[in-house]
Amino acid sequence: MGKWLDLAARLEAEAVGGDNRDNRDESPPNVPNVPFVPQSLPVAILKNLEALAVMAAPRLAYPERWPGVVADALRLAREGWATQALGLGWEPLEIWGCCPMPDGDPAVDGLAVWLQGRRILLLDDKSCIVATATGDRNIFNRGRGVGAILIWDLAKGAPA
Repeated sequence: MGKWLDLAARLEAEAVGGDNRDNRDESPPNVPNVPFVPQSLPVAILKNLEALAVMAAPRLAYPERWPGVVADALRLAREGWATQALGLGWEPLEIWGCCPMPDGDPAVDGLAVWLQGRRILLLDDKSCIVATATGDRNIFNRGRGVGAILIWDLAKGAPA
């Protein structure tokens, strides 16, 4: 065992006395690969969200769900999730889209309609993961919105 201790002591002494290795780091600076995320939502979207907050519910098969949809649409903006989604390439219809038919179609609905009050855990360029009341996780995948209209456009046609 003494030989190992002698070897370790000699290596340590050489390290203190100098090292002939080139330790210069000439690699490019470590810049994270983060997509551009706008600092705020476009003005037109903000104005429509403000108007949505006071619009009457449109003609729906389940009108009791409308206040929750509006709350989730506003929450996406308020908590920064919508800004992040747009920065990651999501389209507004993927976030705030809904089926224009009174019976609806979940395959067309955007994130705000789909959320149903669930808490967002992660949002990336392809999907959104939420926590359910039971502690499970649900995933919303992008690519919806074909045939959808924006929820504020649906509400604009509602009787006052």
